[in-house]
Amino acid sequence: MKERQIQIALAAMDLFLEYGYDEVTSADIMAHFGQVPSAMYRHFHSKQEIYQEGVALLSSRLADRLTGSLSFTNLPLPIVIPILPTLPQVYPYPIEDKTKGIHHDLLFRIAANMVPIWERRLKQAKEQREVEIDDVSLKARVCVYGQIGIFLDEGLSGPEKIDKTKEFLFHLLWMDKSH
Repeated sequence: MKERQIQIALAAMDLFLEYGYDEVTSADIMAHFGQVPSAMYRHFHSKQEIYQEGVALLSSRLADRLTGSLSFTNLPLPIVIPILPTLPQVYPYPIEDKTKGIHHDLLFRIAANMVPIWERRLKQAKEQREVEIDDVSLKARVCVYGQIGIFLDEGLSGPEKIDKTKEFLFHLLWMDKSH
């Protein structure tokens, strides 16, 4: 993807997340760059294509921030978990009714990006006897989707979500010996 396409897709995501997909037009997106709406077609076929590329780019960047500590260190997991960023720390977009669908698309794409990284790290931790896990793939999915569930809990504040996420991961990986 060319740099200009990346800029357009990410700028469009900012607009979609602020106003909602249906409220943002191609003209709105291109006005951000001081260009006429038809200029969009030099880079994309449709607003939907911009959206799909924007979700892919933004979710990849957020997933990288969430899992960087997992994939670029050989520190034991009990040391990594406390310093591991959580969704409330890296996800800066408020979730409103008009944008819930966009957030769900982003969060599920973030999860899809995170699961393989968690699988590799948990496999490594199992081989090094840091954790006792029978089904690494299942445990990786529970780690990732559990974090999203905590993040989406509207009854918790941001700091509570961070604490609950860390507590959840510790419980799942070290206190739950049933799997």
